[in-house]
Amino acid sequence: MRLTGKTSRFGYYFDYVTGSVSYATIFLGIGLGLDQSLHLTGGNTVGYPGIGGFELEDGIYLVAPIVWVGWLTPFFVAAGTGAVIYCLWTLGRLVRLRQEPAGQGQLPRL
Repeated sequence: MRLTGKTSRFGYYFDYVTGSVSYATIFLGIGLGLDQSLHLTGGNTVGYPGIGGFELEDGIYLVAPIVWVGWLTPFFVAAGTGAVIYCLWTLGRLVRLRQEPAGQGQLPRL
């Protein structure tokens, strides 16, 4: 156990093998997900909403000024709330897309 300063040959190999298996599993999952995403048909994707020429991901530029003025906790609360709202919005669009007849599953542009 590392916290107590004890080591063992088994622990060394166990850590090595489990780390290797976890990394291999991660990259296998990424590869399979990428392969499936390349085979999507019809271009059925959900984009980010935009307001006034700004997109959702443009909010990343506000992080440094928010930290400098000390508003990190309210920012995390707002970010968590916004993530839940965006998740629900995306799920709602997905449900509406799945209810459309086959071949008409194009999402409207924002």
